[in-house]
Amino acid sequence: MENNKYFQAALGKMVSEFAYADSVIRLYKKGLPPEKIKEQLLYPVSIGNIKRVIADYEKNMQCENQYDYVQETNAYGRKSFRRVRKNEVSRHKEQNEE
Repeated sequence: MENNKYFQAALGKMVSEFAYADSVIRLYKKGLPPEKIKEQLLYPVSIGNIKRVIADYEKNMQCENQYDYVQETNAYGRKSFRRVRKNEVSRHKEQNEE
């Protein structure tokens, strides 16, 4: 029974991604609150689902914003990029200056 609930939740999330998640995120980026987003959509979506999509989007943005890319040059002059956490970028720059 627990397996069925997990499957139903995953299926519901997949359906929401295909049906309305992009529209909700686009309207959210424009600054609309969930109530106004619901009014703008042409198909019925509950406020709870809209808030869940917004919360998932915010959580993903926080994860993506934790990293930055630094450029490194090896002894032969070849440039490469490495992904590091943002709080480590300043430490990395200090190490390269020494």
